[in-house]
Amino acid sequence: MIYILLIISFYLEGLCSMLFRINFFLPLFPLVTLTLIYPYFRKYGNTFFKTCFLIGFLYDIAYTNTIFVHAFLFCLLGYIISLLYHFFDKNFWTLLLMNCIVMISYQIFNFILFLLSGKMIFSISLFLNSIFYSIISNVIYIIILYGLLWLLNKYKKIELYH
Repeated sequence: MIYILLIISFYLEGLCSMLFRINFFLPLFPLVTLTLIYPYFRKYGNTFFKTCFLIGFLYDIAYTNTIFVHAFLFCLLGYIISLLYHFFDKNFWTLLLMNCIVMISYQIFNFILFLLSGKMIFSISLFLNSIFYSIISNVIYIIILYGLLWLLNKYKKIELYH
Protein backbone atom coordinates (compact mmCIF):
# COMPACT_ATOMS: atom_id res chain seq x y z
CA MET A 1 0.00 0.00 0.00
CA ILE A 2 2.75 2.44 0.97
CA TYR A 3 4.81 1.71 -2.11
CA ILE A 4 1.75 2.04 -4.31
CA LEU A 5 1.23 5.54 -2.88
CA LEU A 6 4.84 6.40 -3.67
CA ILE A 7 4.53 5.13 -7.24
CA ILE A 8 1.27 7.03 -7.77
CA SER A 9 2.75 10.24 -6.35
CA PHE A 10 5.85 9.80 -8.50
CA TYR A 11 3.81 9.53 -11.70
CA LEU A 12 1.35 12.20 -10.59
CA GLU A 13 4.23 14.66 -10.24
CA GLY A 14 5.25 14.12 -13.84
CA LEU A 15 1.66 14.50 -14.97
CA CYS A 16 1.12 17.72 -13.02
CA SER A 17 4.43 19.15 -14.23
CA MET A 18 3.31 18.57 -17.82
CA LEU A 19 -0.20 19.96 -17.26
CA PHE A 20 0.80 23.07 -15.32
CA ARG A 21 3.62 24.73 -17.20
CA ILE A 22 4.40 27.41 -14.61
CA ASN A 23 8.07 28.21 -14.09
CA PHE A 24 7.82 28.16 -10.31
CA PHE A 25 5.45 25.19 -9.98
CA LEU A 26 7.33 22.37 -8.26
CA PRO A 27 4.96 19.71 -6.97
CA LEU A 28 7.38 17.32 -5.13
CA PHE A 29 4.59 14.82 -4.49
CA PRO A 30 6.96 11.93 -3.64
CA LEU A 31 8.53 14.03 -0.89
CA VAL A 32 5.08 14.86 0.51
CA THR A 33 4.22 11.17 0.45
CA LEU A 34 7.44 10.36 2.30
CA THR A 35 6.45 12.90 4.96
CA LEU A 36 3.05 11.29 5.31
CA ILE A 37 4.15 7.64 5.42
CA TYR A 38 7.04 7.93 7.88
CA PRO A 39 4.96 6.53 10.80
CA TYR A 40 4.56 3.28 8.88
CA PHE A 41 8.36 2.94 8.78
CA ARG A 42 8.96 3.97 12.39
CA LYS A 43 9.99 0.44 13.44
CA TYR A 44 12.19 0.03 10.37
CA GLY A 45 14.25 3.23 10.15
CA ASN A 46 16.79 1.90 7.67
CA THR A 47 14.00 0.85 5.31
CA PHE A 48 12.66 4.41 5.33
CA PHE A 49 16.06 5.85 4.41
CA LYS A 50 16.52 3.23 1.69
CA THR A 51 13.11 4.19 0.34
CA CYS A 52 14.08 7.88 0.43
CA PHE A 53 17.28 7.11 -1.45
CA LEU A 54 15.48 4.99 -4.04
CA ILE A 55 12.75 7.58 -4.65
CA GLY A 56 15.37 10.35 -4.87
CA PHE A 57 17.43 8.31 -7.31
CA LEU A 58 14.38 7.59 -9.47
CA TYR A 59 13.50 11.29 -9.28
CA ASP A 60 16.99 12.11 -10.58
CA ILE A 61 16.66 9.66 -13.45
CA ALA A 62 13.12 10.63 -14.45
CA TYR A 63 12.91 14.38 -13.85
CA THR A 64 16.41 15.88 -13.71
CA ASN A 65 19.74 15.60 -15.48
CA THR A 66 21.61 14.88 -12.26
CA ILE A 67 22.60 11.63 -10.64
CA PHE A 68 22.48 11.10 -6.87
CA VAL A 69 21.69 14.77 -6.11
CA HIS A 70 18.05 14.19 -5.22
CA ALA A 71 18.89 10.79 -3.78
CA PHE A 72 21.15 12.59 -1.30
CA LEU A 73 18.61 15.39 -0.76
CA PHE A 74 15.75 12.96 -0.16
CA CYS A 75 17.85 11.04 2.38
CA LEU A 76 18.73 14.29 4.15
CA LEU A 77 15.10 15.34 4.12
CA GLY A 78 14.11 11.88 5.34
CA TYR A 79 16.34 12.48 8.33
CA ILE A 80 14.68 15.87 8.88
CA ILE A 81 11.27 14.16 8.64
CA SER A 82 12.29 11.62 11.28
CA LEU A 83 13.49 14.42 13.57
CA LEU A 84 10.28 16.38 13.10
CA TYR A 85 8.18 13.37 14.01
CA HIS A 86 10.06 13.12 17.30
CA PHE A 87 9.42 16.76 18.19
CA PHE A 88 5.85 17.26 17.02
CA ASP A 89 2.59 15.66 18.03
CA LYS A 90 1.01 13.55 15.35
CA ASN A 91 -2.09 15.27 14.02
CA PHE A 92 -3.25 16.88 10.80
CA TRP A 93 -2.09 20.43 11.59
CA THR A 94 1.40 19.42 12.60
CA LEU A 95 1.55 17.28 9.48
CA LEU A 96 0.88 20.41 7.41
CA LEU A 97 3.54 22.28 9.39
CA MET A 98 6.06 19.47 8.90
CA ASN A 99 5.26 19.42 5.20
CA CYS A 100 5.95 23.16 4.95
CA ILE A 101 9.24 22.77 6.85
CA VAL A 102 10.33 19.93 4.58
CA MET A 103 9.37 21.89 1.43
CA ILE A 104 11.25 24.99 2.59
CA SER A 105 14.26 22.84 3.53
CA TYR A 106 14.20 21.19 0.11
CA GLN A 107 14.01 24.56 -1.64
CA ILE A 108 16.90 25.94 0.43
CA PHE A 109 19.14 22.89 -0.17
CA ASN A 110 18.24 22.76 -3.85
CA PHE A 111 18.82 26.50 -4.30
CA ILE A 112 22.22 26.30 -2.58
CA LEU A 113 23.26 23.34 -4.74
CA PHE A 114 22.26 25.18 -7.91
CA LEU A 115 24.12 28.29 -6.79
CA LEU A 116 27.26 26.31 -6.00
CA SER A 117 27.13 24.52 -9.34
CA GLY A 118 26.72 27.79 -11.23
CA LYS A 119 23.54 26.63 -13.00
CA MET A 120 21.41 29.37 -11.49
CA ILE A 121 21.81 33.08 -11.07
CA PHE A 122 20.88 34.26 -7.57
CA SER A 123 17.48 35.87 -7.41
CA ILE A 124 15.67 36.23 -4.12
CA SER A 125 12.33 36.75 -5.91
CA LEU A 126 12.78 33.48 -7.84
CA PHE A 127 13.64 31.71 -4.59
CA LEU A 128 10.62 33.11 -2.70
CA ASN A 129 8.24 32.42 -5.59
CA SER A 130 9.43 28.83 -5.85
CA ILE A 131 8.89 28.34 -2.11
CA PHE A 132 5.41 29.89 -2.27
CA TYR A 133 4.17 27.84 -5.22
CA SER A 134 5.78 24.68 -3.89
CA ILE A 135 4.07 25.03 -0.53
CA ILE A 136 0.69 25.82 -2.08
CA SER A 137 0.71 22.86 -4.48
CA ASN A 138 2.00 20.44 -1.86
CA VAL A 139 -0.46 21.54 0.84
CA ILE A 140 -3.31 20.87 -1.59
CA TYR A 141 -1.84 17.45 -2.38
CA ILE A 142 -1.30 16.50 1.27
CA ILE A 143 -4.87 17.48 2.17
CA ILE A 144 -6.22 15.24 -0.60
CA LEU A 145 -3.85 12.38 0.24
CA TYR A 146 -4.52 12.65 3.96
CA GLY A 147 -8.27 12.53 3.33
CA LEU A 148 -7.92 9.43 1.17
CA LEU A 149 -5.70 7.70 3.72
CA TRP A 150 -8.07 8.68 6.53
CA LEU A 151 -11.00 7.12 4.68
CA LEU A 152 -8.99 4.00 3.89
CA ASN A 153 -7.76 3.66 7.46
CA LYS A 154 -11.27 4.21 8.80
CA TYR A 155 -12.38 1.02 7.09
CA LYS A 156 -9.14 -0.95 7.51
CA LYS A 157 -8.66 0.06 11.18
CA ILE A 158 -5.01 1.05 10.71
CA GLU A 159 -3.69 3.86 12.91
CA LEU A 160 -2.69 6.97 10.98
CA TYR A 161 -2.99 10.17 13.02
CA HIS A 162 -5.31 11.64 15.61
